[in-house]
Amino acid sequence: MMFDPSGSLTAAEEAFLLGRYNDVSIMTDYLVASMNKGQSDKITKMHDLVLQTYEEFRKAFLANTHFIALSSNLEEFDTLSKYLERLYPADAGRIKSEDAAVLAHAKQVRDVFSARTPGFLW
Repeated sequence: MMFDPSGSLTAAEEAFLLGRYNDVSIMTDYLVASMNKGQSDKITKMHDLVLQTYEEFRKAFLANTHFIALSSNLEEFDTLSKYLERLYPADAGRIKSEDAAVLAHAKQVRDVFSARTPGFLW
């Protein structure tokens, strides 16, 4: 069976539509695949859904320390923010500010965790 490069965008889109809340990288992968295939207009049309999903992840980082401590989603969120700033220039200022707030909060959380005695996560 030959590799079908057009299938990568289809798979990324399906993963985003069905599992976008499982991991931030699903959304990033879909955005990057769309941009690489010259289909940024498709993402532009999905503005509300994309930013709603972004907002849900932002809220999760601010409310759930487990999300910060136990995954690489935080770093992926920062990467995602950079792509969204490029895709949605009208929202770039807000996205940049929200990303900075999440990163600052995460640093505080991680500093607390790192100061604890080894073996005690919570």
